Amino acid sequence: MSNNGEEFYNTFYNAFTSESTDRRSELKEYSREISENLKFENMYGSQQKPPKLMKVEDYNWWKNRFEGWVKAFAPESWLKLTNGYIEPVKEGG
Repeated sequence: MSNNGEEFYNTFYNAFTSESTDRRSELKEYSREISENLKFENMYGSQQKPPKLMKVEDYNWWKNRFEGWVKAFAPESWLKLTNGYIEPVKEGG
């Protein structure tokens, strides 16, 4: 193997060093934050997704959250749920 001035880069060099351990702890922290954000989004919902019912025991709490979400982000749907659906009438026919 000839050495023409280029250094060999060993991708596994940090595999067992403290730098590797620090990186793993960073990744664990990121993973924990992502997990908490997803849990929060599932419980409270977002503009795109309503809150999810995670446990049957939480139904009353979830029901209020879901009603609030529908009223805020899908008001036409809320009106149809509360007032009932009125089928359109064909004009002139």
